[in-house]
Amino acid sequence: MKLFIGCAFIAAMLILGAAEGDEVHVVQQGVDIDFRQETPGRQEELAAKVIALAESASVESTGYLKTEKRWKAALSQPRFVHALFDPARDVKLMVGRSRAYEFTPVNEIRIVLSERGWTDHILLRVGSQIRAVTKYSPCAMAELTVGSKLRTSTQEHAELLGGYCVELK
Repeated sequence: MKLFIGCAFIAAMLILGAAEGDEVHVVQQGVDIDFRQETPGRQEELAAKVIALAESASVESTGYLKTEKRWKAALSQPRFVHALFDPARDVKLMVGRSRAYEFTPVNEIRIVLSERGWTDHILLRVGSQIRAVTKYSPCAMAELTVGSKLRTSTQEHAELLGGYCVELK
């Protein structure tokens, strides 16, 4: 029995340690809302919401925009979410024109949000490459926006979660 408890404890530490290097920054009006001061699982919860949003995208849009330029500009915007994964997380992404999903090791995700709390593209760093995806689930965006306590100019996200996106509650 003691061996089982010891193994379970080590397994739990390995699982928790895998996410130990992850950081999620939520910036509102240029101010980093520091979630590391809240419950220990808060960073992991936000990381899961960021990944769910990226995985919900159905179009790879890398070829349609200047990803490097957008990537560099993202952190100077007044409202964004920036997730860093160490080690890289396997994220199920739409790949090119094949319309097929593949698990891809993602190091960072940057999401620039409008005043209303929406984005046109989700930016991802995969190794040294910058990629972009779009056409994401509005419910996944609502979960991230409401879950990260971002204030927007409308109540669209809360309304989505209150009605249309009931299964996400």
